[in-house]
Amino acid sequence: EELIPSDDYTLLELSSQLFTDYAQKQRLVRLPEGQQIKKRIDGTLDFPEGTILVKTFFYYLDETDVTLGKRLIETRVLIRKNETWNIATYVWNKDQTDAELTNNGADLDVSWINTSGTNLATRYHIPSQNECIACHQSNAGITPIGPTLRNLNRTVNRFGEDVDQISYLQSLGILDRFHLDSIPEIVDFKSFDEPLSLRARAYLDMNCAHCHNPNGWEEAKQRSFD
Repeated sequence: EELIPSDDYTLLELSSQLFTDYAQKQRLVRLPEGQQIKKRIDGTLDFPEGTILVKTFFYYLDETDVTLGKRLIETRVLIRKNETWNIATYVWNKDQTDAELTNNGADLDVSWINTSGTNLATRYHIPSQNECIACHQSNAGITPIGPTLRNLNRTVNRFGEDVDQISYLQSLGILDRFHLDSIPEIVDFKSFDEPLSLRARAYLDMNCAHCHNPNGWEEAKQRSFD
């Protein structure tokens, strides 16, 4: 069964994604009826009360033929309630029929065939709740990491047409209206078509900067990597 949004959930795509043991990811967002994501003065996003962000990690069994299916590993959920983001992680069972809540994390052996036809294997790490909280800290609170304006500012394909994702979200009423001229962009760090310097900055942005900044996780902040 394909991972697709329902009438209640909207798909989000990022230019650069957190590296997670080579896993593929699908991101969905659900907003309460009549609510919008707002752009703050500083350019960050203000998600309304009741927002649900869902990210499912999976591997295609064979990346040379994705129709052969996929293995779902985990689904992470962020729910905004009482001005606080609540975190939950669900691990999918072997039958791929259900996912169970876990707070302790886990390590799983995963194998797949990549786009070059090579058999690969890795030890996939599912973070504990404490690990999730550590990475998602900002100003001593919990915040989403990936869906920033610069990371959402990209072209996506919707219903067979290439469209600007931010404009598309605005047309759905999910994102409030604002001019796009001043919105920065970030490259895909995996793309060999982009300059190496921009790819390196994108990788550091998505894999390091959420902890290593003056407002991040206290232990990382003390190491003075900003």
